[in-house]
Amino acid sequence: MHYIRILRPPSFASSRARGGAQLELLLTITTDLGESFLCPCEPVSLEAVLYLHGSADGGIKLPVAEGEKALLRWTAGNRVLKTKVRLPPQVSSASQLSQAIVCVRPLNMDFSVASMTDILSSSQGLIMPLYVALRLNQPEETVALRRLRMPGESAEASPLYVEVEEELGESIARHVWDAGVYVSALLAKTCCSRPPPSDDKSHMSALKGILANKGKLDVLEIGSGVGILGLGFATAVLGNNEFATADGAQRPVSILMTDLPEARDRAVANISRYDATTATRRQRQQRLAEDEAAAAAAAEEEGGGGGIDILQAAPAVDYENLDWEDGRRGLFAPKILARAWDLVMLSDCTYNADMLPALVETLTEIHSAASSPAHKHEATCSGHHHDPRVLLATKPRHDSEKALFDLMAGAGWAIEEHAGFELHVFDAASQTIEVYLFRRPRT
Repeated sequence: MHYIRILRPPSFASSRARGGAQLELLLTITTDLGESFLCPCEPVSLEAVLYLHGSADGGIKLPVAEGEKALLRWTAGNRVLKTKVRLPPQVSSASQLSQAIVCVRPLNMDFSVASMTDILSSSQGLIMPLYVALRLNQPEETVALRRLRMPGESAEASPLYVEVEEELGESIARHVWDAGVYVSALLAKTCCSRPPPSDDKSHMSALKGILANKGKLDVLEIGSGVGILGLGFATAVLGNNEFATADGAQRPVSILMTDLPEARDRAVANISRYDATTATRRQRQQRLAEDEAAAAAAAEEEGGGGGIDILQAAPAVDYENLDWEDGRRGLFAPKILARAWDLVMLSDCTYNADMLPALVETLTEIHSAASSPAHKHEATCSGHHHDPRVLLATKPRHDSEKALFDLMAGAGWAIEEHAGFELHVFDAASQTIEVYLFRRPRT
């Protein structure tokens, strides 16, 4: 997959002589690690769309400014794309864009990743659109965003999105990567309440069983980065009624994201975005529930039955620092030790072979902690016995990553389930996303 990225904050210029206010953008289109630029056989046309109030509704397409090329295009050999686009007449100052978001995306929507479904269903290379939260008067606060619509959500009817902030520029740190994006889409689909077709290769039955269990679900993510995997899963649960029982009771779901201290600020900011989404959705649910309650009360007065409260609790998402060098020695912070986890998940964490021993030993220590006397006592009282599985997603990049499997086997982990998924790439050989579910005997 390729990603549109912005290399520096957009700049604002007001010029009557040039047709009004303009926005200058400096873009690039690369793979997830930035190791190669998009090199299409035919030029790829792009468009810039302005959302004045930050929502995904009512976008205003921005034409290329006079004096620039007539079309915004990326061609083979490009490394950067510098352009100016004209802002609409109602925008005459930078302050009017304080809540605005500009999106740069492929003009041909068949090439664009708009939803989780696009990621799983496409048979061609895709380009991830870029959203930029404009802070023209404070450019250091400019935020790059990735926004993906959940499966089954209509683009026209207040859809539910997962939205995460990224760093600006070409650095590989604090960006979304392919495996994390892909397995987020897979989890979103797996959470779907409808049974998948029997020949659906994306259906991992053991994983589905973990997610379909009606008890509480505690999920730990390690190496979370900006949080696309953990927050993608949380958002999928938020939008799926399968996680509420038939009588309206709520299934408790908690997700703890962990990473090195330098990842904390961006991860916490993205959790705040998720919390804002859940608050808005709950307000909407509350209004609907009140309307249904009023209708049910009227029906009951006429001899009908009462309604069921279907307000859905949002998964609780939190963050805590975790260095694998500490984890391999069993040194965990309080939030990690507070639960015996049902699922430990990670994506795009195997590219550095030097860190694989620390990673595997950390996973093993997390599994062992689930068998502590305190957690065993809790399991006896609650009847919920945790059996931590590890869900690992990776896009293999070099042979040294294969050492992971020997290390996992040596620590007692066995592959319970595995699926490989083809990831199409523009004008290049397809790549593979590998997803593994590991299990280890309880002690």
